[in-house]
Amino acid sequence: MQVKNINTHFFCLDMGGTGTRGVLFDFEGNELARAVGKAGALSLGAQQSFNAISDIWDKVCLTSGHNSKNTSCVNIALGIAGSGLKKQTEHLRQLLSQFSNVVITGDGYGALIAASKGKPGALISVGTGVGALRLGSDGKTMAVSSWGFPAGDKGGGAWLGLTLFSDFLNAMDMIFSAPPIPLTLMDQIKEITGKNTQSIMGWQQNARPGDFGKLAPIIVAGAKEGDTYCQGLLNKAARHIARIAQTLQSEETKTIFLSGGLGPVLYPYCLKSTPGIDWCLSEADPINGVFLVASGQAPPLQLMVRPGLK
Repeated sequence: MQVKNINTHFFCLDMGGTGTRGVLFDFEGNELARAVGKAGALSLGAQQSFNAISDIWDKVCLTSGHNSKNTSCVNIALGIAGSGLKKQTEHLRQLLSQFSNVVITGDGYGALIAASKGKPGALISVGTGVGALRLGSDGKTMAVSSWGFPAGDKGGGAWLGLTLFSDFLNAMDMIFSAPPIPLTLMDQIKEITGKNTQSIMGWQQNARPGDFGKLAPIIVAGAKEGDTYCQGLLNKAARHIARIAQTLQSEETKTIFLSGGLGPVLYPYCLKSTPGIDWCLSEADPINGVFLVASGQAPPLQLMVRPGLK
């Protein structure tokens, strides 16, 4: 059911393990202000998610002239990584109780709704993690992947960074991958982790998914320069994404949308890896999908039981 109070504002956010983006919309969906901030995935804890939201709320209010203390007419809607973590989700909902209404859904669902405009469709969002969803004509959504780092979300930025870091550690002991990791990449990683044993081990011990995800741009840049090691990692990532795509395909969802920060990077690799899939690179903003859900113009997320848990 659509929200009908013309005084209503919508504060919509797309929150992941690397960063958070937020937009303040008016009743008709016009963008009033936009801001970016630090990581806010629920795997980092409800308090950190709340801190990221509060920071962006202050920024959009400052830009738009909205009184930050006036939340009685503001619906807040989150497309947030880790929304399946029930305790953290409920804690975050309590922290946001000052807002008129709180909608919490998965970050991948916002991307799907934005790409399909609320109609049946399938999408794989590749960022720090990997969210894969298929919305059916019955309004129910099948979810695969999104199990989280380090065991899940293969093909995502954190997985790429972890794979790179693992090869980096081996190369430090002269145990080289095939093709070998370039010395230039080794030097770039050392700039992040430190250049001695203790600092490298300390970095690894404290690293979160977003930290590993920040290593992914090194791979992307190397691949653009023609490095075979980096191109090989992106090919491996594309094969993982393709396996997910094959699971998502159905009679009513033959096209697979690809989105997220790494979506454009992996798109040509996916085309090459599995040309039989109808890949479509989505340029839609996930925040617009979150707005459609929050305003009642798209169905709320109704997750089906995981295929292997039925």
